[in-house]
Amino acid sequence: MIDRAAAVGLLQSLVRIPSVNPRGEDSPAERDVATFVADWLNRRGVPAETREVLPGRPNVTAILEGMDTSRSLLLEAHLDTVEVAGMVGDPFDGRVEGNRLYGRGSCDTKGSLAAFMLAVADLAARESKPPISITLVCAVDEEHLFKGILSFLEEKRPFVAAIVGEPTGLDLVVAHKGMVRFRVVTAGKAAHSSMPWDGDNAIERMVDVVGHIRGTLMPEVARMSHPLVGPATMAITLIQGGTAINVVPDRCSIDVDRRTLPGEDPEAIWRRYKQDLEALPQGHVEVVEPLLLDHAMETDPESPVVRALAAEVRRSGREPRIAGVNYGTDGSKIALGGTPTVVFGPGSIQQAHQAVEFINLEELVAASTIVAGLLERFDGTEVVG
Repeated sequence: MIDRAAAVGLLQSLVRIPSVNPRGEDSPAERDVATFVADWLNRRGVPAETREVLPGRPNVTAILEGMDTSRSLLLEAHLDTVEVAGMVGDPFDGRVEGNRLYGRGSCDTKGSLAAFMLAVADLAARESKPPISITLVCAVDEEHLFKGILSFLEEKRPFVAAIVGEPTGLDLVVAHKGMVRFRVVTAGKAAHSSMPWDGDNAIERMVDVVGHIRGTLMPEVARMSHPLVGPATMAITLIQGGTAINVVPDRCSIDVDRRTLPGEDPEAIWRRYKQDLEALPQGHVEVVEPLLLDHAMETDPESPVVRALAAEVRRSGREPRIAGVNYGTDGSKIALGGTPTVVFGPGSIQQAHQAVEFINLEELVAASTIVAGLLERFDGTEVVG
């Protein structure tokens, strides 16, 4: 059984170490929290090391050997958080009020990180080894370009299954959406606004592009759906154009966010939109290289890791629920290599990225206990007990 006070204390320590993703800017964002995590694990008999992914921004990898060292279960949670602008109160105080712990990252996803750390340390303190080895990866940059998990996967280590920590409310998430993010640019000719006929207004050209996206592409996307993650979506999320109020603009751009369903190919989608939009009769339209391509994830609910995790949830006194979600995770990168992957953790996605972020402490302790039970019993091939 995971000690509640230990769980609260660990999560408070993690929240009190800022690790805001700099989104491409030069910053050792996750360095201090990575150092803390590695030291905490090493002091508890879980061999851990840091490896730099971006300047000053290391992943943490810890391995606990099992009776069968030829097979390993992957646990993964990210170290970074989103920005703190607009938050209510001190975003890093980790205060506890009632059954909630507050602060940036408490829910997304330092709660899951704490649960995984506690579960692995609990196992390390026992005399017997787990059935198979356990690899815990604490990754950087999940909130931006996923460079932490992509760097780790370059090592091509095989895993029988993976659990990715995110706030799922202890639901077993076996499917989530992917994404295609790209920029569309219209080109025109600058002119003085008193003589607009001397120019070619790029914003007006973009109006026609937006009309095509809304009138043709968005309805097409809305007709696509998946039983667990719901409909595909497409949204225009940013627009930029013009230099001054008295100058006809020679350039306008929009950024488009398309959420994909399991089975869709992100690169094929982007290439199709590039061909479609650049062929519009308005002309002078360019779809530039994609800002981000990310696959959706889907795991068979009957796979051994899903069944084993469901058994542990049931053992904790809860009824397991198989679910899908709209957002993306590091899990899709892991699953793309053929590893059965489940997204699981304490907290609600409704509290993630919010002005007031918190986690339910009962869920934190429950998640730690559930994962500890899984590590103790899961052998990679069957449900035990």
